[in-house]
Amino acid sequence: MKTLPLLGLFAILSVGVLAADFWQQLTPAERREAGLEELTPDQRAALDRFAQRYATEGARQAVAVAKTEARVMVEKEIKKQDEARLGLESPKNKGDVVSSRIAGTFKGWTGRTLFRLENGQTWVQVDGTDVYWVPARPGPDVEVQRSSIGGWKLVLVENGRWVRVRRVQ
Repeated sequence: MKTLPLLGLFAILSVGVLAADFWQQLTPAERREAGLEELTPDQRAALDRFAQRYATEGARQAVAVAKTEARVMVEKEIKKQDEARLGLESPKNKGDVVSSRIAGTFKGWTGRTLFRLENGQTWVQVDGTDVYWVPARPGPDVEVQRSSIGGWKLVLVENGRWVRVRRVQ
């Protein structure tokens, strides 16, 4: 990550050095093609100054762009490291969420509840002390998501209530 700005700076400085001797960099054929053969020494010096200014201005713009890109990259890396240190995850991958419905009747969870989903998966409640009761009803829509502290949680889509689970089948 540190080498990118350094390489950019090296390239910019190289352009600046080359532009200082612009007249000398031109071949006789290029001078003839551009109609520059008849320039006086003062005009050649002016052309070198213009080329130097052009290279310097371009270098300033390139440095500003490189600094902005480097700052963005560093900020992203710091955010990623902070998230990893806190046990958080970056935006969820599609593979980290399972959407389905609970098969059959749903009454909530009571400590060691087994959740059979319509997609064929079976999950079991992990925390035996977590209890949530609702009157019996047809199975609601659920999502099984990676938990930010590890493992999985089954989330009721309708109200956001969730319980920690692990896959049985």
